[in-house]
Amino acid sequence: MSGLTERHLYVLPSGTLVVASVRAQGEWGLFTLEEWERGQGCGYSVTSDGRVLHAGKPTDWTVGDLREVPAAVPERGRSGWG
Repeated sequence: MSGLTERHLYVLPSGTLVVASVRAQGEWGLFTLEEWERGQGCGYSVTSDGRVLHAGKPTDWTVGDLREVPAAVPERGRSGWG
């Protein structure tokens, strides 16, 4: 139900750029660019009903509030954007 695409770049309503990636148990994580490049855990996630969480707490956003950005996303832990 997420409507997200693996390794695609999105903009949160706050203006933060995030990379969407499926985590364990099929849940979606939204990684900031720094988290993605450093191979860190994600600060944002998406619930099964499409709600966006930050640090495990609900935000006012849903997946429908995210805007996809056309960009090449490198593999996790690697630099080389663009």
